[in-house]
Amino acid sequence: DVQPPDMETRMAITRNKAAQLGMLLSSEVVEYISENITANIRQIEGVVKRLTAYREILDDAITINSVKRAIKDVIRIGAYIPTPDIIIEETARYYSLGSDDLRGQRRSKNTAMARQISMYLMRNLTNLSLKDIGEQYEDRNHSTVLSSIRKVEDLLKNDPDMNGTIRDITSNINSRS
Repeated sequence: DVQPPDMETRMAITRNKAAQLGMLLSSEVVEYISENITANIRQIEGVVKRLTAYREILDDAITINSVKRAIKDVIRIGAYIPTPDIIIEETARYYSLGSDDLRGQRRSKNTAMARQISMYLMRNLTNLSLKDIGEQYEDRNHSTVLSSIRKVEDLLKNDPDMNGTIRDITSNINSRS
């Protein structure tokens, strides 16, 4: 069983990811992130990426206050890991579909998009492997799951509406904690 990283490891991961993205974070910021994002490495990396976006949008240095704003919804995730069923239900509800539609083989554009988003959210909000995620969707294989996740990541980079969609569904998921 994979254990969450300890504080020292989380701090090293935070510093390294920030450096990869060309950002130098103060010790106070690194400590704050490491104390509050404890579930897994993916969440830490996601927070650092979010801070990079904040820095670019606000054209400002990263302070402890900007970190608190940037990660306030993620901190809750650190304490609450939703079940795959909740993620699928909330994504299906957002798209006015049934959970079975997302789990099944239907390939309409709306259903496929909802399924891809739910896989993306499952990867980012849980500790499940690609194989475990695939098992939630009639045993799709890990490469199908990875492809879905990458499609959503590409949309997040290129489609401003997708950020709002992900934020709304995540908020709905977190409200069920």
